[in-house]
Amino acid sequence: MPSLSELIRRLDELDDDGTLFAARPWSAGSDAACAVEDHESKEAVEAGMTYLLEVSMAQEVVETWGAWHGGRTPSTTEAVRAVIYYAEHETYPPG
Repeated sequence: MPSLSELIRRLDELDDDGTLFAARPWSAGSDAACAVEDHESKEAVEAGMTYLLEVSMAQEVVETWGAWHGGRTPSTTEAVRAVIYYAEHETYPPG
């Protein structure tokens, strides 16, 4: 099973219609899944994961982080932190 860090690193390769799920407490090392179909979502929940964010929204969070940091591409760690922050607070992390 991939970690949340692995999925965030491959975010641009994931289906835009997908939903990210991860085991709590959310961290870079949390087990994670990208679900596109309802049965995949059910499997993720049955594996102990909770809804984190839609893939398209996670992509937007990472893009916004970059825009707020002079166009710099975030490291995987920075991207994971930004996505988790958004999922927990429903707002972008402070610049």
